[in-house]
Amino acid sequence: MKEKKKSFILYADQEKHISLMTDAQAGQLLKAIYKYAQSQEAPILTDPFVIMAFSFISEQMDRDAEKYAEICERRRLAGKKGGRPPRSEEEKANGFSDNQIKAKQPDNDNDNVNETVTVNVNGNENVTVNESESENDNELHSMSNSMNGAYAPARAPSKNRTRSVFVPPDIEEINAYCTETGKPIDAQAFIDHYKSNGWKIGQNRMKDWKAAVRKWRKRDEDNGNIYSPALLPN
Repeated sequence: MKEKKKSFILYADQEKHISLMTDAQAGQLLKAIYKYAQSQEAPILTDPFVIMAFSFISEQMDRDAEKYAEICERRRLAGKKGGRPPRSEEEKANGFSDNQIKAKQPDNDNDNVNETVTVNVNGNENVTVNESESENDNELHSMSNSMNGAYAPARAPSKNRTRSVFVPPDIEEINAYCTETGKPIDAQAFIDHYKSNGWKIGQNRMKDWKAAVRKWRKRDEDNGNIYSPALLPN
């Protein structure tokens, strides 16, 4: 049995047509509209003006009714799809209520994050820092999608990262290394040169400044430009 509608819509732009009718015609039209809204049956009308006005108003009422029925059907189907699956026997035995299960399952997600950071300190002296973070929060990800009942998959990401950070040397560090090797260079000229090009060797960032010092010394030797050890700081 079709449910009777409890309301209907009259549109403001219909008033310009109704204003051309007499009060008697408008009253007859209004009664016809209410009767049609309740019974969906066209009343018997004799006045041509009332028949014409009732014709376009009832057609608009039919279109509105079809749209309303489509919306109700979509909501009904969405409600059927969005319901959660029945509780399992284990859930029933443990006394979980539907609300507890539907809201959110306990987290239990194994995220093991191992991060290795290699920092280049003073040239080729590498300090390795291991950062290990273990989170034992195994999340079940059983949150249901209200539209299609889908479940998000469990995730267990693992991260392993290694990065090297170059720290430019200062003049004291360079002189100390030259004293250690017994092969001094003009440390200030070395710093000025590489500082001006962003501490690059060719197109690449410098990774080992001690190796660069040795190459600088080799170039000086090849060019016959030997920096005196006596000029090194004591």
